[in-house]
Parts: sequence; C-alpha cells; structure tokens
Amino acid sequence: MIDDVPYDNFYDQLDMLDVSAIESLFVLRDNLGLVGYYPNTSGAIVITTKSGILYKNTKSRNIDRIIPLGYQLPAEFYMPTYETPEKVESSSIDVRTTIFWKSNVQFTNEGEAVVEFYSADIPTTYEIIGEGVTSSGKMIRLEQEVIIEGTY
Repeated sequence: MIDDVPYDNFYDQLDMLDVSAIESLFVLRDNLGLVGYYPNTSGAIVITTKSGILYKNTKSRNIDRIIPLGYQLPAEFYMPTYETPEKVESSSIDVRTTIFWKSNVQFTNEGEAVVEFYSADIPTTYEIIGEGVTSSGKMIRLEQEVIIEGTY
C-alpha cells in the first residue's frame, strides 16, 4: 500500500516512487492491521509519503527507450534441405513461419546479393526484410513482398 491505496502491481509503483518522498515504511506480517478487506493477502508493505506520491522523472507514454544489441555472433538457423528424391516427395508438411534467416549475406560492390530459400508448403505472401551495416558503418534496410502461389 502507498498512502492507503492498495496496488496489485506494487513493484511498478515502487520503481517510480522517489525515495526522498517517503515519510515512513513498515511491514505487516498478516492482513489484520490493514483497514479494509484484502482477501488472499498474507501481509503488506505500507508506505506513507510526505505529501502524496511524488514520482521520479518518468518517461512519456509515447516514448520508449531502445538499446540496440549491437553486433551479434552468427547463430545456426534450421533450413530444410531437399537433396534426395525421398525428401522432395516427403509427405510431411512444412509450416514454418520464419522461412529464412542468415546473419552474413555478402553483397557485391554494386549492392547486389543472391539469397535462395525453400518456402513453406502453404501459399502465402512473404515479407522479405533485409537489415545490415556496411563496412563503412552505414545502416541499410530493404523491405519487399514475395507471393508464393500454388497448392499443396
């Protein structure tokens, strides 16, 4: 409870509370000392502030902090291979949602690259997204749609 107001998401409130605004803080080991009915509780942390809740500098609701991951080590991504006629004629259905991911596509000096992949068995429209960084540090991004037609 903060200033006699119970909070279900107490820790979210606690993160935003300015410590210098706390008048008193105590712990109740059971809910007998609480004014009101609070079922399914076995105690409480009770905080009283000096003059109502004073929050730290909180971020605006329409602004989010993004911390880029930076360069990541390449990871192995599963891709089916159809090297034999048995695998090509297999009755198992391919229903992958992420079709292809490759961390190290190499481009020519003209900015071209060839990427080949097997699609899933269900006709759909794929959204192709390519993102990367050039050797000079320039960020690049490509978005394109590819329509796969046919029946399984």
